[in-house]
Amino acid sequence: MTDVRQEAINLINKMPEDKLNAVMQILNGVNSLLDNAKPSSEKLELAEKSYQLLEKMRRKADDIDYDKELAEYRDKKYSL
Repeated sequence: MTDVRQEAINLINKMPEDKLNAVMQILNGVNSLLDNAKPSSEKLELAEKSYQLLEKMRRKADDIDYDKELAEYRDKKYSL
């Protein structure tokens, strides 16, 4: 057992019974956060598909005429 784990157990052992409920809630919350942080294979697959779709939709920077884009936005915003 590591020193940190042993120290945590010692602290819990010193705690009054009525305070242990709060500690259990905190520990369950932390455990839940850790479980949710682990990516599942489904989440990874969805993320990969989403990334591939974004890559297909992405325009290369060389293809953009910035002066033309700016003129079009300016006309759209300020045209009467």
